[in-house]
Amino acid sequence: MKKKGLVLAVLTIFLVGLFVLSGCGGKGTETGREETAEPGGEDKVYTFNLASETPEGHPISVNFLDSWVDRIEKATNGRVKFNKHYAGSLVEGGSMLQGVSSGIADCGWCPLSYFPGEFPLYNALCVTGYDWISGRLAAYVNRDFIEAFPQEIPDELEFMWVHSPAPGCLLTTKPVSTLEDLKGLQFRCDSVHNDGLAALGATPVAMTMPEAYEALSKNIIDGVLGNTEPLIGWSLYEITDYIVEVPCLYSTPPVLIFNKKSWNSLPPDLQETIRKVNEEHFEAISTVFDDIYVEGMKFGLENGLKTIQLTDDEYERWIEKLQVCKEKYAEDLNKKGLPGDEAIQKLEELVQKYLVEFEDYHKEWRGRIEAVIAEYQ
Repeated sequence: MKKKGLVLAVLTIFLVGLFVLSGCGGKGTETGREETAEPGGEDKVYTFNLASETPEGHPISVNFLDSWVDRIEKATNGRVKFNKHYAGSLVEGGSMLQGVSSGIADCGWCPLSYFPGEFPLYNALCVTGYDWISGRLAAYVNRDFIEAFPQEIPDELEFMWVHSPAPGCLLTTKPVSTLEDLKGLQFRCDSVHNDGLAALGATPVAMTMPEAYEALSKNIIDGVLGNTEPLIGWSLYEITDYIVEVPCLYSTPPVLIFNKKSWNSLPPDLQETIRKVNEEHFEAISTVFDDIYVEGMKFGLENGLKTIQLTDDEYERWIEKLQVCKEKYAEDLNKKGLPGDEAIQKLEELVQKYLVEFEDYHKEWRGRIEAVIAEYQ
């Protein structure tokens, strides 16, 4: 009996200790989020994990993610905070959709072009042949298009904001000024741009941007389809020689995605505050890639690269070759039971709308590019 009483006493002490210890920590969640609160709950602090493939200090990390975090923390008086996990340290770019959906990260910067199978409708925003002449134009088109077709947002996610890394260019090791120059050349791209490059006679090679440097250094590819930002952010200035301006070839819809369970853990007042921040943030970042494009152009020319601009007649040849991509994409969506014709028509309308609305902006912005080229080339 004494032995039994001793065992019960020890067990009681252990259970009490375990209860006390568990009560001392923050309330953990399946997404790794922690909550702390003062009595009454009004000062509760919500801390979320934010993931991105971009390194710390990268233009996207600084201009899009750090600034968003700062805006939210200020607007919520510190009630919402973020732990930032850059350079794919928590979730790699190619796994971002699953990583945030499953709760490995609470939110993440997610190029939808990495996931054409999951977002066939939204990846119409990557279709080549449109005049994606500025990041501002493309960002507004992306936003309005997603709002017009909300049915493709996954149930387990909340979309915060979208932007665009347009306008596009080819960063190459060989000069390209005609369609004939493209033949036989291989270019890194997101898989959604395969048809566009192939229609022009080039060979697309699907890979993420972090893989591009090594592929260029080993002559696996001859260039990268993207914008001028990788010259700085991914050091491609070290192994490329030309910047070929081709806005008709490139746009994508990167989105800041949020795990729905994590989002719903926030009280309504904080959700509303963040929605307002998202609207302000979108306006602020819509021109960032235009600024980055100019800076990337300047940086490249300062480091010995040359820029190539297609003649008007040559550019029209490229546009004409790319029309088949629009038709094919609409047809493919229709076969999947999706509104392909409607989507492409909406896209045409939005591009034309913002070409007119931003005409003065485009003249001013293009003047900045020409000034850089005149000074450094």
